[in-house]
Amino acid sequence: MKKNTACIFLYFFFLLGSAFSEDIGASGNIIKRLETVLQPSVVNKLVKESSVRKILYGEKNMDLSICPATNIAKMTTDGWKKNKPVFMVESLYLYKKTNPQNSKDISKILHSVSKLEGIEYYSTSRKKMRTLYEKSYAVKPVKDEKNKVIYHKINDQLTAESMLVLQKDLTFGEYIYSYNYKKTDDGVGFFCENTEKLKYSFFKIVDPYEMNIALSVTDFGDYLLVYVNTRANFAKLGSLKKKLENSFSTRADAIYNWFISEYESY
Repeated sequence: MKKNTACIFLYFFFLLGSAFSEDIGASGNIIKRLETVLQPSVVNKLVKESSVRKILYGEKNMDLSICPATNIAKMTTDGWKKNKPVFMVESLYLYKKTNPQNSKDISKILHSVSKLEGIEYYSTSRKKMRTLYEKSYAVKPVKDEKNKVIYHKINDQLTAESMLVLQKDLTFGEYIYSYNYKKTDDGVGFFCENTEKLKYSFFKIVDPYEMNIALSVTDFGDYLLVYVNTRANFAKLGSLKKKLENSFSTRADAIYNWFISEYESY
């Protein structure tokens, strides 16, 4: 009897050890893969915490520091054509898929801008969830009888290389943004720019094409690596610094959470 009990114990101990080894192996595997595109220090924090963020405001060095060395990340971040930005938020996310076997069209998800409508973000000032985009849909510019440009709502352009999108958010208000989509051998993504001057409260703070949001997704099979970069030029208003930092940081989280939700339900 004792011999049988010992055998059973050893059997379960073996199974537990095997499961633990597989888990460590899987973790080590993704670490090695991530280290081909990221610095080891960034990888360690990313694997441990699932996200890494870097915020810079008016620094002497405004270079990218946690951007993956992937073709898609380079192509989307190259959408910023201005000089050194005044403000930049880099957000890096690692997501483990619930069902890696199912292939999904990430490009179509990113093109579905109408589904951004109604997504929420956490307001650090109000300590509660708020709607980020009250409106979000693709538009087509047309001229009326007075030769004035107006924008007609159209369906999501799921294969377009670029499109204009009307978005109304609680930070800046209602404006037209330009979305430009990219695809490479290692991922898909886009960069988005404001086509109009943005206001914050009573201040006109961002000139046209002076705010750029770049998003790239690289599929590692069982994981997704998502990088969101926000850069902007605006007056260094000390009173607005913290509010804008919080606004852009939570905006990146909201867009990432929207993407993951759409990805899993696609």
